[in-house]
Amino acid sequence: MADDLTIVGADKFGKLAKALREYGDKDLRRDLYAGINRAVKPLTADVKARTPMFLPNSYAVELAKSLRVKVRRRGGRDPGVKLRAVAKTKGGRERNLTALNRGRLRHPLYGNRSHWFNQPVRAGWWDQPLLEGSDEVRRQIVSVIDDIGNKLDRKM
Repeated sequence: MADDLTIVGADKFGKLAKALREYGDKDLRRDLYAGINRAVKPLTADVKARTPMFLPNSYAVELAKSLRVKVRRRGGRDPGVKLRAVAKTKGGRERNLTALNRGRLRHPLYGNRSHWFNQPVRAGWWDQPLLEGSDEVRRQIVSVIDDIGNKLDRKM
């Protein structure tokens, strides 16, 4: 999705990831990534819970069932955490979540998949909940980074 939430500028995260690679401590690395996943989990739950506020009820239920949020952590150049939403249709195709986030729901005429409609919906179903909760997530991620960094310092 083009409008993913990216938490960047985490110089501490980049330095810690590099130190963990050099030191070779897989347990601390696993703990770091588990802590990051724990920190972003409430955001994904908030997106699912608030989906009916932005989309028609039947579509919101269907979208929430198939919605998956992928967490990508980068520790090299340009360190950060990126969340990406992915949802599939009943037919297995990927939904156009970028258009949905921009306020456009594209759907077929009931029973006639050769005739499609553009339906305006409230924009920001993905961006708004993530941006509102991002400050708390940043604090939690920095806390996890500091905690793992302290543990690594004690081991070295």
